[in-house]
Amino acid sequence: MCIALAGCGDDVLAGLAVESVVPAPDAGHLLVAVSFSAQPIPDPVEALGRLHRATGWLREQVAEAISRKRVPELAFRFAPTEGAT
Repeated sequence: MCIALAGCGDDVLAGLAVESVVPAPDAGHLLVAVSFSAQPIPDPVEALGRLHRATGWLREQVAEAISRKRVPELAFRFAPTEGAT
C-alpha cells in the first residue's frame, strides 16, 4: 500500500506513510494507520477525505498484491504521534 500511495498522483496521499495494518475486527476488514511523512503537514481531515475517495482504487492495488478470494474492506486512521496525550 505504501507503493500505491507514493505513486497515486495525489501529493497529499503521496505524503502519507503506512504505519500499520491490522484486522478490524477480522481479516475481511483492515484498519490502516497512516502518518504524515512530508512537510508541510496538510489538513488531516482533508487527507482522510482523499483516502476515503481513493479507497476503491487502493483496494484494487491490494487485490493485485494478495492471493485471496476476497479483497478486504479498508478503513483509515492517523497513527498516534510521539508526545501526543
